[in-house]
Amino acid sequence: MNGALSKLKIIGLWVLLLVTFLGGQAPDYDLNPWTGDSFEEKSKPFFEMLALQTTPVRTTISSDEGRLVIGLHLSGGVSSSGDNLGLVFGKGGVFPSLEGDYWVARNLKLHGTFAGFETTDDIVFANSYGFTYKMGDEENSKWSLSFLRSRLEGPDDFFFKCLVVNAGRKINYNDMTVGLGTGFVLYNSGIHISGAEEGSFSKRMEGVVGMLTLRGDKKISSKLEAGMELRLSPAAVSVTLGLYGLL
Repeated sequence: MNGALSKLKIIGLWVLLLVTFLGGQAPDYDLNPWTGDSFEEKSKPFFEMLALQTTPVRTTISSDEGRLVIGLHLSGGVSSSGDNLGLVFGKGGVFPSLEGDYWVARNLKLHGTFAGFETTDDIVFANSYGFTYKMGDEENSKWSLSFLRSRLEGPDDFFFKCLVVNAGRKINYNDMTVGLGTGFVLYNSGIHISGAEEGSFSKRMEGVVGMLTLRGDKKISSKLEAGMELRLSPAAVSVTLGLYGLL
């Protein structure tokens, strides 16, 4: 009985967060408000937040639980050092994506994501691909190493590319799986703001964002899981909710 109540509480919390995310605003990728002498200073927190928000890497699921995983992500980002960069209702809004994972071996998983949505001014497409390698003994390995490349296109003002490297450890706790990790995101953005004066913005923004990751996944049924991931950096935080089906 207590186990059932505990599961209901966790599912209820997850649903509450999901409803909050669904009520959030669409991303706003207009960079015009930041043009001027301090463009880099004003826009850097946004790009650092976007680097975390658009590149979640799911590493806690076991290869014993199914070779193919299909999932849906909703991600929000926040930065206390930027203008209008609040969680869910700020400029980053809610970033939706579909995920597919396939275990080609017991210690090697290929994964990719796809996103396509419309904002007020843009039609946005994003994709990513990469792999996760379980280190050590195949049966008992708790450590993994993940690589991911991503690209976001469609906004009138910029395109955005990332390379992610992340090392993590999986911890099983009752019927939950917790993942702890650390890594970094290299980002590169080409900027082309139409209508803005020449010299009022940088044509390229590049940087590295170091991060800590904390992830939890909860079984809802034998073939369905709900997950949440926090990605923390000195500059920004992202929160990702996911629902995953095991095939």
